[in-house]
Amino acid sequence: MSADRIASHHRAEGQSAEKAHPDIQPGLKYRPDIDGLRAVAVLAVVAYHAGIETVSGGFVGVDVFFVISGFLIGSIILDEAREGRFSLSRFYERRIRRLFPALVVVLFATFAVATAHALPTELAQLGRSMLATLFFVSNIFFWRHSDYFDAPAETQPLLHTWSLAIEEQFYLFIPIALVLLVRHAPRQLNALTLAGTLISLLLCIWATRHFQTASFYLLPTRAWELFLGILVALGLFPRMDSTLIRNFAAAAGLAMVGAAVFLFTSETTFPGASALLPTIGTFLVIGAGRSGPTLVGRLLSLRPVVFVGLISYSLYLWHWPILVFQRSDSFLVESARPEVGTGVAIALSFVVATLSWRFVERPFRSRANFRAPKIYRVAAGAGAVAAATAFVAVGTGGLPQRLPSQAQAVASVLAYDPEDQYRTGRCMISSGFDIGDFAEDCLAKSSTERNYLLVGDSHAAHLWYGLDAVLSGVNVMQATSSGCRPFAEEPDAFPRCRQVMDRVFGDRRTLVGVDKLLIAAQWGKDDVANLARTLDWAREQGVEVVLFGPIVQYRSAVPRILAQQRWHGPSDLLGRQRLSHLAALDRRLARIAGAKGVRYVSLWSMMCRHPGCLAYDRAGKPLQFDDGHLTAQGSILVARLLVDEGLLS
Repeated sequence: MSADRIASHHRAEGQSAEKAHPDIQPGLKYRPDIDGLRAVAVLAVVAYHAGIETVSGGFVGVDVFFVISGFLIGSIILDEAREGRFSLSRFYERRIRRLFPALVVVLFATFAVATAHALPTELAQLGRSMLATLFFVSNIFFWRHSDYFDAPAETQPLLHTWSLAIEEQFYLFIPIALVLLVRHAPRQLNALTLAGTLISLLLCIWATRHFQTASFYLLPTRAWELFLGILVALGLFPRMDSTLIRNFAAAAGLAMVGAAVFLFTSETTFPGASALLPTIGTFLVIGAGRSGPTLVGRLLSLRPVVFVGLISYSLYLWHWPILVFQRSDSFLVESARPEVGTGVAIALSFVVATLSWRFVERPFRSRANFRAPKIYRVAAGAGAVAAATAFVAVGTGGLPQRLPSQAQAVASVLAYDPEDQYRTGRCMISSGFDIGDFAEDCLAKSSTERNYLLVGDSHAAHLWYGLDAVLSGVNVMQATSSGCRPFAEEPDAFPRCRQVMDRVFGDRRTLVGVDKLLIAAQWGKDDVANLARTLDWAREQGVEVVLFGPIVQYRSAVPRILAQQRWHGPSDLLGRQRLSHLAALDRRLARIAGAKGVRYVSLWSMMCRHPGCLAYDRAGKPLQFDDGHLTAQGSILVARLLVDEGLLS
């Protein structure tokens, strides 16, 4: 996400990059269309993070940036190496000038706002992620701390720095490798680079199927995207002297990027082979433009587009923390309509990014302002202060003394661990586990009690503890897998989803002796058709079904909302954060269940009665530990309500 720009403001495409930017070498021609391509990438990412539904695949903007980075930085390294003037110290000096100043300013600003708004566990987590960001290992940090039940992304204001870490890790070894190959094995340079690209791509495709989170965050499965850009820099993209062919290639490339941006969704298996669409598209746009001018290049070179590209690094850095704080605390605008706050946050991001580019990025890139020894001292000093600040946050547990004791008690539930409650790794197969870990006793039937089988994702698993504790004379079996819809047909793509659901819907022996099949999940509007077919399937099997509707959910974790209310005074923050659209989905599912002759349990109606929704369990602790999952005591409370109201027995 942080590729070196070839130049700053530049009016004539034929001018040398040296005149336009002090960090780029003479003779390297500035291409405004590259800045325009950056604009496309960053706007896609910002729109996706803003929740604009039509830009459902905007996350691929990161992949576009990776290819651009490989091309630009690969071009610089190769040109200098071939001319015998490559300097590793000068290379990293440019990286420091390019990345560090704006990044450190964002870190300090984020920490300052978090000190006023973040809860102790969140501030401590921010401190850890700051340290990971400073040492460019945040991709590894977020891979290790991005389990299904971790704090939602809305409380991770530095989550987006994972892409910076990918690039910097790549540029730890690639400069040396390219220089050695140029000097000692120039004939093998192209073949070895192509081989590295293919190996990384194949690893990415395999790992995405089996270890998707690792494949998303780690360098070995992302390196091929940067290598694609280097392949263009090596001249492996065929020269296109034909204007028609050149324009066709560039248009096809931009169309491929657009297709990924508008057609991909969070359900798309990614990165894997899917990442080829935006990256090959970027490869085509850059490669075609290298052969000569194109209509796409002219479009991308329009001044407003180029300007967004120029501020793209700062915009990428700033937009996510601003969005996180607005969504979790409404620190900019208090509005019941989330789109209002999001709009204000995005507008502010553009303003702050422009200021950051003008007064932070540009001055520090100039050697006239900061010569090499000085830039090292400034970077080391700022980094040390930022690291010390982060250590304080971690060492004190997030400065809990900032909050009143009641707010601290509520906030402590954010550290809740549901593994034992959900029987994770045995009856709840989350990422990192597979069907081989599924325990047979999860489906063991009783000869003396009624047998109920609970099937679904984590929104089914969080019901098991309460149902097992409260239902008298019932053996509650469990077959659940995180993020997996309980469908008889067309199960989710992940192997563990198909395997777990096949145990229920693919093996007739599983349902023999089952008195009731309890189906629950984190339902979405796109699940209705598959769910209806599953209810038909169950009726054909002659099994009695109880369908659970969506539970009450929020835009951020319930304990943090309740703690914020106790910290900053009474407010309607809980109501404003509630996902009200689930009420309509609940009514829709109730109608479908009625039409299919299936008993329906409306968790929404049961929990939300005038004037508000249940938020605390009987011990006065938050009922839910994140944006929707029940704690153990919350599960028991819900199960008791089900029994008391005759909804389940």
